[in-house]
Amino acid sequence: MHYEPHRQRCSSKKGMSIVEILVALAVVAVTIVTALQLYFMLSLRTSEYPVLSLLQNEALAVFTVEAGKSFDDAESYSAVNKSVLTEVNVTQVTNFIKEVAIKVSSLTHERKKVELGFELYDYVRSPGGESCEASVFDQWENVSVYGGVDIGEGNRATDIKVLNSFVYLSANSATGSKEDLYIIDARNPQAPVILSKLNTGPGIEALVVASGYVFAANTSSNSQLQVIDISDKEHPHLAAELKVPHADASTTPGLSRSIYFSEDTIYLGTTKNTGSEFHIIDVENPLAPDYKSGFETDTLVHGIFVHKNRAYIATPNFEQMRIMDVSDAVNPLQLSGISLSGWQTQEGKSIYGFMDHIYLGRSVGGFNNSNNHEIIHFNTAEAAPYVSQMDSIDIGASVNGMVARQPFMYLATSHSEKELQVWDGEYGEMVFSADMPSALLAIQCDGNTLYGALDSNDALRIFTSDE
Repeated sequence: MHYEPHRQRCSSKKGMSIVEILVALAVVAVTIVTALQLYFMLSLRTSEYPVLSLLQNEALAVFTVEAGKSFDDAESYSAVNKSVLTEVNVTQVTNFIKEVAIKVSSLTHERKKVELGFELYDYVRSPGGESCEASVFDQWENVSVYGGVDIGEGNRATDIKVLNSFVYLSANSATGSKEDLYIIDARNPQAPVILSKLNTGPGIEALVVASGYVFAANTSSNSQLQVIDISDKEHPHLAAELKVPHADASTTPGLSRSIYFSEDTIYLGTTKNTGSEFHIIDVENPLAPDYKSGFETDTLVHGIFVHKNRAYIATPNFEQMRIMDVSDAVNPLQLSGISLSGWQTQEGKSIYGFMDHIYLGRSVGGFNNSNNHEIIHFNTAEAAPYVSQMDSIDIGASVNGMVARQPFMYLATSHSEKELQVWDGEYGEMVFSADMPSALLAIQCDGNTLYGALDSNDALRIFTSDE
């Protein structure tokens, strides 16, 4: 089926700014990258046009070359060409991320320069990496929605991960006998097929896929983390599990609600209990998970995102986003907490990161207060442990999941008529929405296709753009 755009972004502006031209050319450059994903952010300082025009052209040429390199070939260098100094500085952030900073300067005009920056992700070897293109899709006139796999009456999807058009869908039902992991072949989006399903126990609330395994946040009090071998997609099997330590034997331990994978480490969030709610687990050997530490947030952990030794945690209490230093897995340290207006009724519900940008999604709080926004956008570019708030948007619904590719935000919401919402963050307006049969609980992208998990046994939707 096809959907008409909710509101089309204005296209009547005359001409394009230099930044818009650079962004457009950068997106074109992304399409030629095959073995890696390119994420970019542009920063230009312009004042005198003739000199800067030369520098901009040179910077774009360098950008195109660097964007087309493989992860291993990206290295720092400097070069002089006539009156222009080109400096490329490549910094290894993690085993699978490099930051590339390009600076092109005039040797004859002091302080005249153009700077570009982007990140290279090694998705060939990065376990758990998000296989999403830099632009997803931005043609809203011809969006097609496919899907509709049935996971059984009384069952409901809870989370979704997608890799190479194979969907890993978690589920949770009131009946423990129902399956809670589904592997779906969606290479033909018009006719997705369930390859296999598995019953792991009480139910799965969230999952990640890495290194040939599904790491599942299970609602069992005896095995909050489960490791499922998916090397044979048609015959997945439970390979290992771990019960997080709980000091008070007289009370119920926390049940898993959120999970994140980074650098052979699982970060697990649970419900509020008398012990820790945030847990760090080493899974370098997936068959023998090694519990490292826990941290007591004194509240439910709804969502987790980890980048550059910082864990960003979405919680429902006064501190709706917490920033943790997790460089020492044995001794995690809370650096700061963010309080927002409306915290008394609205919860930090979901969290998503893209480059140096963090997006916090909140619940609507029963009824919508237009002064208390549900999307909060932060910048983490500064070295300090604190974030700066960039902007926010009121959407009138709970934000259950997000994908961000600047300037667009793709939202899984509880809105009764606009469960999928696409917002242009730059202009603060909705450019597309789609009505689903039930709430959209999670969203994921793979290539330039979006996938959503529904709060229903009719559990899957696939969103593509017929450009």
